[in-house]
Amino acid sequence: IDLRGIDIDPIGRIYLNFAELEFATFSSLMAEIRRIAGVTDVRTVPWMPSEREHLALSALLVAMPEPVLSLDTKGRV
Repeated sequence: IDLRGIDIDPIGRIYLNFAELEFATFSSLMAEIRRIAGVTDVRTVPWMPSEREHLALSALLVAMPEPVLSLDTKGRV
């Protein structure tokens, strides 16, 4: 599996981002994850939380009428 990313949210949900799989492989993987102790639900979602946050921030910045600069703790752009 080509694991591309992992997000864990504050309430304990774990999100895995991996390359598209053949249906049979994907179905088998979902079944295996469901067998892990403590797992209560397994489903697909359109976006990882970090992707959703990035898209929302990008949309906000594009909509801003004035430029936005980002500075680090040393004042560098």
